Amino acid sequence: LNMTYTIPIDAKRLVFTTSINGEYGRINEIRVANEPKINATSHYPKLTEYGVETSYNEVTIDYNPTSVQKLYKIDEGEWKKYNGETIRLEIGQTIYAKGIDKNGDETRIISSYTSAELADAIGLAAYDGVDETYANVGPKETKYMEIDESIKGKNIQLMGTLYDSSVKLEYENGSITTIAYYRWGEALNMTYTIPIDAKRLVFTTSINGEYGRINEIRVANEPKINATSHYPKLTEYGVETSYNEVTIDYNPTSVQKLYKIDEGEWKKYNGETIRLEIGQTIYAKGIDKNGDETRIISSYTSAELADAIGLAAYDGVDETYANVGPKETKYMEIDESIKGKNIQLMGTLYDSSVKLEYENGSITTIAYYRWGEALNMTYTIPIDAKRLVFTTNVNGKYGRINEIRVLND
Repeated sequence: LNMTYTIPIDAKRLVFTTSINGEYGRINEIRVANEPKINATSHYPKLTEYGVETSYNEVTIDYNPTSVQKLYKIDEGEWKKYNGETIRLEIGQTIYAKGIDKNGDETRIISSYTSAELADAIGLAAYDGVDETYANVGPKETKYMEIDESIKGKNIQLMGTLYDSSVKLEYENGSITTIAYYRWGEALNMTYTIPIDAKRLVFTTSINGEYGRINEIRVANEPKINATSHYPKLTEYGVETSYNEVTIDYNPTSVQKLYKIDEGEWKKYNGETIRLEIGQTIYAKGIDKNGDETRIISSYTSAELADAIGLAAYDGVDETYANVGPKETKYMEIDESIKGKNIQLMGTLYDSSVKLEYENGSITTIAYYRWGEALNMTYTIPIDAKRLVFTTNVNGKYGRINEIRVLND
C-alpha cells in the first residue's frame, strides 16, 4: 500500500480492518503529504497583431504549511524562491517544486509538472512560419485558436488543404459561422478579416471526412494603403486636376516603414498624407527587427473617380471633349477663389444639362439642350456654389464638354 488520499470535508475517522479469513494488515506509516501541489491552467494558441502566440501553461504552487522555504525551478535551472506569483511555462518545459521546513528537511517528494498543448489546440505546425509543415485535423476532431483583441479588424492569411473539413469562426456570443469548407481536398489559400466580436478560430473535420491540414495561419503583415479621391476643382487659376490623397498603415512588426512612387527611390514614411496624381502608383513595404521585409509589397494606382468630369474637359484643347453618357452624372468641385468670377463653358448637349449645386444642396440648371445644340456660354460662379454637375437624361444620347476655362478679364 502506497497512496495519496485527499481527506473529504465531512470525514470523521479512518477505519482499518482485516477480513475474517485474512491474515494481517500492516500500516507502516500515515503521514500528512507535505509535497507542494502544482496547479496548471492551459491556454490555446492566440492570434495577435504580431503573429500567433504559442500555447502555454500558467502555473501556481501551493506549499505545505510546514514549508518555511518555498522553492521551484524550471528544467535544469537554478532553484528560486516562490512568492505566490503565476509562472508561465512554455510547451515542453517542466517545473519542479519543493519545500524546506524549519529543521532544514526537504519535502519527501519534489513535485513536477510538464507543460503540454491542449489536446484540442491547433498544432504548432499551423503557425511555425513554414508553409510546407501542417497541423492535422483528423476525422471527427475539432481544434481551436483564440483571438486577441489586437488582431480584430485586421487581416490574416489561411493556407491548407480541406477534405470534408471546415474553418469556422466562433463569436463572443457563442454563435459560429463557416469561413471556408471544402469537400474534395481543395487547397485553402485565402485572406480573411477578423471581425470585431470574434472569439476564436475553429477547425473541424466532418464525421466521414478524412482530414483537414492547416499549413499556415499568419497575420497579413503587408502595409494597408488608404486612398481618398478628389474631384477636379475649378479655381481662379484654372482647373486643378483630379488626384488622390494617400496614408499608409504599417504592421506593428515593421520597424522600418518605406514607400516609393512609380520607379522612384524608397523613402521613410512618417505618417504624412501623400498626394498622388492620376496614373501614379505608390508602393509600400515594412521591414521588421530581423531585417525581413513584409511578404507582400502593397501598391495602389491613383485613378479618377468614375463620376468625375474627364481631363479632356479642361486640357486647354477646344477640340477634345469629356463625354457624359446616357444616365450619367459627372462632377467638378468649385474652389473659394473662383466664386464671383467668370468661366467659359463649351460643348455639345444632346438631351443633357450643365447644372450648379449649391452649398445648401439645392441644384439649378445653367444650360439644357435637347437636340445636340452647341454650348458656348460665359457664367459667373455664385458665392454659395459647391460644384458643377453634368448630366444626361435617361433617354439622352450624350453630353460633350469640350472645355471649362477660367476667364481672366
